[in-house]
Amino acid sequence: IRILVIEPAPDDDPDSEIRCRLEHVPLSSSSRYVALSYCWGPPNTIVPARIDGQRHLIRPSLSAALTELRRRRHLRVWADAVCIDQDNTEERSQQVLRMAAIYRSAAAVVAWIGAGDDG
Repeated sequence: IRILVIEPAPDDDPDSEIRCRLEHVPLSSSSRYVALSYCWGPPNTIVPARIDGQRHLIRPSLSAALTELRRRRHLRVWADAVCIDQDNTEERSQQVLRMAAIYRSAAAVVAWIGAGDDG
């Protein structure tokens, strides 16, 4: 599977653009990661992120969740929208079948329902 490894934010800008890289790890490995469950949201709203040095467009809900996880120092994350190649139907089909195992193997599962009223 692919895991997002999130770069820490600059000290002076905790809400800066998400920058990360994808790392391939065997599902059976002892690699620790947080599995993220979240609502994708409307497809017409996107924000930039840097993944492996390339600009990608992700949904605001994913960006907000990754920003919060970065704040809490959870820097190894599995999130379906970026850890599964969404343009590759064969890979997507295979990975969907493995999602239960991906969530079960995670060190923790975070269900992102959005930021609270107090941020």
